[in-house]
Amino acid sequence: MTDTEPTTPAEPAAPSKRSPGVVAAIVIVVVIALVGGAFVVYKLTKSKDTPTPYLKVAKNTVTAVKAGDKGQLRSLSTGQGTTQLLALTPNDVNGFTITAASCKPFPQKVPTRVCTASRPGGQLQLRLVFTDNAWKVDLANFGPAATTPTSTGTTPPSS
Repeated sequence: MTDTEPTTPAEPAAPSKRSPGVVAAIVIVVVIALVGGAFVVYKLTKSKDTPTPYLKVAKNTVTAVKAGDKGQLRSLSTGQGTTQLLALTPNDVNGFTITAASCKPFPQKVPTRVCTASRPGGQLQLRLVFTDNAWKVDLANFGPAATTPTSTGTTPPSS
């Protein structure tokens, strides 16, 4: 004799608990998190930008004086240099051109360059120091250039 056990009908497979839209959203969030994390790591490990070259800083300083741009002068200089640059007028620097040949190394503990520009009737000297990963003007001298006498000298009469 065979006993037949009552069988319960097989239950259909349980439907997935997450819809395809939810799964796609989770994947997108994970990808965005990974990309964002990679960007943060890149920014933290990236080397510092190279500073503006001293020659460009010197040229920008003369341009800022010509334009009367006090904000730009403050950003290009430090300490005493700022005070001296703010005292200059646009007419004081007309005709001055800074060139690479006019900027020479100056012996000091920190890297230093002295850029000199001359024109008839005046001379501008800018001392630039490398501080806080940037070249800054820390001294500005403006004065008359060496001039030759314009009158002829007379000799005293001989007796």
